Amino acid sequence: MKIKVKLNDNKTYEHNVNLQHDENDNYYEMNCLNSNNEKMGYVTFKVDSTGFCSRKIWIYKIKTKEQFAHSGVGTALIYALEYFACKNNISYIEGKYYPENNAAVKFYEKYGYIIDREDYEQYINKYIDKTKVQEKLEKCIVKQSDELCK
Repeated sequence: MKIKVKLNDNKTYEHNVNLQHDENDNYYEMNCLNSNNEKMGYVTFKVDSTGFCSRKIWIYKIKTKEQFAHSGVGTALIYALEYFACKNNISYIEGKYYPENNAAVKFYEKYGYIIDREDYEQYINKYIDKTKVQEKLEKCIVKQSDELCK
């Protein structure tokens, strides 16, 4: 999938996002690649069917390589993750964060994630509004593939 990202500084970037999935479990890795197929960042996650929500995504890690910071990589990954959720009838995304990572907190807040601080645990979560996500993504998806609909 090719995603076009326009940042606050009005710079526009196009990034390729692909998905890797181990068929034996529900673990995924979504990679953001540049035009040379160099990995600029990734998000690892699991599709989970336990708990209060019928199906949810649990984010393990979202990471952008330092040399690609502030070039829309994280934005492309979060958009692609939400698109994956919509296409796979998943309505909830959740994960943990480190409270000392202020950049992560700001990033998640920017995209509408709730920052939840419970005693010693720090979580992010968001209910996915399929209509809003699809409207947002229609503006930024350049080339779509069914690869994210697995």
